[in-house]
Amino acid sequence: MNRVAVLGVCACVAAGMLGAVRAVAAADEPALRFRGAGSTRAALDAMQLKPFDQSLWSNLTNWRGTEPKGEEMTGKVVLIVTWANWYKVSHAAMKTAQSLGEQYAGRGLVVVGVHNPVKPEGAAEKAAELGITFPIAEDKSGKFRAGVKADQDPNVYLIDRAGNLRYAQVSTSSMPEAVAHLVAETVEEAIDYPKGLERRRLAQDAAKWRTRDAGGIRPGFEAPTVSFVEPDEEAYARTKWPYMVGKIETDTILEKIKNDPPKIQNWPEEDWVPRAPNKSGKILVVYFVDPKEVEMLNVIPAMNRLHDKYHRDAVVVCSLFKFGAGGLGNAGNNNNNSGTEGEDKVKTRNKDLIPSIVRTRNPNHYINPSVLQAENFDVNNGNLNFLWSGSREEFGIAILMSTDMKMRWFGNSHDPLLTVALDKLIAADPGVQARRKAEAAQLRR
Repeated sequence: MNRVAVLGVCACVAAGMLGAVRAVAAADEPALRFRGAGSTRAALDAMQLKPFDQSLWSNLTNWRGTEPKGEEMTGKVVLIVTWANWYKVSHAAMKTAQSLGEQYAGRGLVVVGVHNPVKPEGAAEKAAELGITFPIAEDKSGKFRAGVKADQDPNVYLIDRAGNLRYAQVSTSSMPEAVAHLVAETVEEAIDYPKGLERRRLAQDAAKWRTRDAGGIRPGFEAPTVSFVEPDEEAYARTKWPYMVGKIETDTILEKIKNDPPKIQNWPEEDWVPRAPNKSGKILVVYFVDPKEVEMLNVIPAMNRLHDKYHRDAVVVCSLFKFGAGGLGNAGNNNNNSGTEGEDKVKTRNKDLIPSIVRTRNPNHYINPSVLQAENFDVNNGNLNFLWSGSREEFGIAILMSTDMKMRWFGNSHDPLLTVALDKLIAADPGVQARRKAEAAQLRR
């Protein structure tokens, strides 16, 4: 029997995917992999499809090879690789860039290597040893790296023939596909690309409604949600909510959830991976893991399957928190028993661990290290106590929230009762029913 103490829903709710294949709207767009996650990836995405800041080139010095001038790069595809002569991991990217430079030498590809500000001595010698013939330069001030938000080596960037930064921090493995795609474009196609991307997106959205029903989305993606009038408070008050039985220690919590369900006060707007979910008219399935507790991550495949099955009516969220000194708690609250670390420190720690979760567990739903607060939930001085049987591999916690952001079920994330409760909530929730009605009307048009 395992006793678990969890701070009453003060939880880090999260949603994620560093390094995952990014969805693209263009039918011929390569399936590239990118680096970065959360707010970092959002900042990089914001730089893409915008003119590259040409003033950044002036920060590069001590060129080995001929320094490319602005006019020499006009109408060309420019491949930029950050590296360090003393960091072996970056050498493979430089070799790949060299191979691409030779392959597309006559097709308008310009390759530039930018050395790390730290210990640039020996860069020329190492480049010669690696067989690098394209121009390399030093970024002594670090201003070039700051301008492109380079946070490690190697980082790879591609500027298209229109002078726009098309890809920011594409992975080394995707470099050949990215270069081939941009080299094949004409200047006119590169100029039209941003508008064409939006045209294709709108056409695909329209096609989705014409060719499949609302539940027919391929696994790993959300079903589309139409605009609809959300129910008012009276509609939720009139709803006969199902009584959710769970394997918990005391009925006090069940009574609290049934008679005065806690409501989420805030919803994070930043750091979602891969993006903020559209929760309108959908049940929230939030499960909790400490990313450093490997056994807790074992639930992710099951949650992937849950997302595949229920993506029309539910949003699955992986909530990251930290084991405390005296139990399972969220360090974002000073009144719990989770140790001395504050909310910001735990959030930063969780963000740093998201890439590992994505790389090793492949979640197809959402991760976010921010903290959700539930109002008026002070059972047992703010703590929820559960007593569950089973092995450590089956250790987990999950909550279900209705479309009005109120908690309706609390239990073990491995418990078969979770899906039973989810089915009951979907059938009862007025927000789900209103959205479904609007979707059905849309499909009849």
